Amino acid sequence: MVTADVNLNVWFDVSPNQSQVLVVPYVKSARDVRLQYQLNVVNTGKSGSSSISQGGTLTVSHGQPKAVSSVQVTPQAGGTCEIDLTLHEGDREVGQYSFDCMARK
Repeated sequence: MVTADVNLNVWFDVSPNQSQVLVVPYVKSARDVRLQYQLNVVNTGKSGSSSISQGGTLTVSHGQPKAVSSVQVTPQAGGTCEIDLTLHEGDREVGQYSFDCMARK
């Protein structure tokens, strides 16, 4: 059995606002596809650490960018901040993507 490639384009739209960063992951597909997503955020620094996990189902129409979710974080000076997005189609993982929140602070 041959499984067709989903052929995804994924990017993170970033909007810095003072000490916070709004991050919106987008998905665009070459075909109509229904995906399951898991979004994890880990933010650590001298003040401690925090983590956020979100998951759900996303329907992406051919050629139309779709926002997965939005996350607002406050990266801590000297710390680390990472957002990881994993996409599945059915039981098959079709992509893993990471974004360094500190890069846009």
